[in-house]
Amino acid sequence: MDLGGMADKAKQAASDNPEAVDKAADTANDKTGGQYEDQINSAKDNLTGGGDDEN
Repeated sequence: MDLGGMADKAKQAASDNPEAVDKAADTANDKTGGQYEDQINSAKDNLTGGGDDEN
């Protein structure tokens, strides 16, 4: 499987379970003290296709 195929699988898994992506993003933000919050939230939005900031 190529890198594009793996990215597609990750996006599909994220769209199937957006709560897990939110939880992972929250955990990453907590562990980094919010230092990378913009990057983490951007990655979360790219995976889930969302752009709403409900946090």
